[in-house]
Amino acid sequence: MITLSMTYKEKYDNLAEDKKKVDICKEKYLPRAIKAFTTERRFPNCKCYEYTIPATNNHYIIYYYAETSSMANKPIVGSFFYIFDDTKRFVVKWGASPYKHTDTSQLMLLRQLHVYTSHFLQRYNERFLKKSNLTANEIASTFLARNRVPTPIGVTEEINKNTDAHGDNNYAFKIRDGFCFAKYGMQGDIDSNGIRENDNVEAACFIYTTFLPMTEMSNLQQSAINKQNAEIWERFREDFSQGEVSLTLKP
Repeated sequence: MITLSMTYKEKYDNLAEDKKKVDICKEKYLPRAIKAFTTERRFPNCKCYEYTIPATNNHYIIYYYAETSSMANKPIVGSFFYIFDDTKRFVVKWGASPYKHTDTSQLMLLRQLHVYTSHFLQRYNERFLKKSNLTANEIASTFLARNRVPTPIGVTEEINKNTDAHGDNNYAFKIRDGFCFAKYGMQGDIDSNGIRENDNVEAACFIYTTFLPMTEMSNLQQSAINKQNAEIWERFREDFSQGEVSLTLKP
């Protein structure tokens, strides 16, 4: 059973162990979702199903998203894990993505947890979806289905004038529907003297805190975000073309 006290790597490894069972469940519920979509008249539309793994009591939502009626027979399929602390519910996605710890580091695959707070998802609904009849699971599922490729963006003063007041673990992501502010943490063998070149990072966790549509951001903010987005994707293409990507995770 996954608990909040686990390290990021422990959580990741437990989620990875569940993957096969979750994938089987996705196939199991797909015909039911397709049948439900064929009777719908309003799109976009989302179908969600609860799934708990008996052996671990880990809780998942399996979702199917059809943005238009033409997607009813081939919806976007996904899942997320959810967990509670004393009062709040957190939605968790996991995966390994290319990452550079320093500008001179080799591009590597890094275990990542992306955690979405209830506040973040509420803001996404209020500021983008603007639908009062959606459940919490439908909001989370719609967000994840629509925004599958978040681009990491460094938070500069042009993007957030108060960035210094929020510490040095600010992070952000540009997504299809807008812009996400987040906090991040890393775990592993971290150099006690702060020499990043000596770090051996095992896993990272990004906690999404709030959402803004690009239309609610200033021209200066939008320009800074778009500039970084273009630069990041260009560097990413260069790294891949040079064959610098390790396609395996460290144990």
